[in-house]
Amino acid sequence: MTVAPAPAAHDFWAAAPALFDRANAIQGALERASAVEEVADDVVALADALPKFADDYTAADPYLTRALHAGTIDALLAVREGDRAQLRVAVERVRQALRDMLDEHPVWRAGTKDAAVWLGSVGLSTDDLAQVFSVSADTVRRWTNAENSQSPSDDHGDKVVVVAKIVNHLRHAMTPRGAIQWLLRPHPALDDRRPVDELKDAESYQRLIRLASNARSFVAT
Repeated sequence: MTVAPAPAAHDFWAAAPALFDRANAIQGALERASAVEEVADDVVALADALPKFADDYTAADPYLTRALHAGTIDALLAVREGDRAQLRVAVERVRQALRDMLDEHPVWRAGTKDAAVWLGSVGLSTDDLAQVFSVSADTVRRWTNAENSQSPSDDHGDKVVVVAKIVNHLRHAMTPRGAIQWLLRPHPALDDRRPVDELKDAESYQRLIRLASNARSFVAT
């Protein structure tokens, strides 16, 4: 029996900018369209262009991958049902997931050291970062210095990556200093607890990243 060769790996990161542009175009067309049928083929084409397997999304946030797939399924269902309002919601979920995946990718894909160096490059003061991570200013200087080999420890590594993601979203809506204040001030969505105090585990990390992404979504992109 002849075994067919395995398909080539899907280069999601090379295709992602064009996929995001497609989602943007569909959302724009939906604003002008009077019926779902006018964009149905484009929605199906976008769904077909997305990779189907988890391994194709190397270095992507699993939450965003799930959001992308869920939004795509909802969009296809809305096309089948002819529901224009639901299709707009679903396409926006797809659009935002692709946007956030593209925006997060260069910040954290190479690990905790690069995330720390990135944080030090966007105008955040050493003292502010020391306050967020509850470490000394000297420690922050070593983390954020690309020429210093010291990386955040296991206890701090995940937090550094998450804070980098949060700041990366918030910087589209506020200054770097404002992003730090967002982390340090009580937030109504957290029952007036401070986001920095909620940096505890994977579930809380994702909740904070979603809050930061939502803050960004109020700004035109």
